[in-house]
Amino acid sequence: MALRGMALPQDVFRDFCDVTGHLPKEKVGDAVRCLGENPLQSEIRDITNKFKGQGLSFQQFEEVVRICRKQNQSPVDELSESLAVFDVDGEGFIPRSQIKHLICSEESGEGLTAANFEMLMERIETNEDGMVRIADLVHLLEQK
Repeated sequence: MALRGMALPQDVFRDFCDVTGHLPKEKVGDAVRCLGENPLQSEIRDITNKFKGQGLSFQQFEEVVRICRKQNQSPVDELSESLAVFDVDGEGFIPRSQIKHLICSEESGEGLTAANFEMLMERIETNEDGMVRIADLVHLLEQK
């Protein structure tokens, strides 16, 4: 195991490989997800089809992981685009109340408590109209 609970590629490979020492192609997506990536199964299939045989060697698995990390380079842009849907006037701001609804709602999958939301939002400036800059929110959410 690596620091802070993140698995190492060699450990994940060893956990998922078969008796021949290869990682079966149908398990590659699960193995990559254990390393913190979130590729679609169709993306994994497209990548692994480049390799011959039913399984991948450790070097091939490392290449798949590199490709997946490269494809997932800009989650900031994706998050900005997602939040921009709520920017009705196109000026880069969204209502704080909308953010609270999105983050605290049980339906959102986040289900953050109101108190935790307030702690999170302490670090972001809200203007006199109750609006938050999208860029500030994205920056906050991207911090580890």
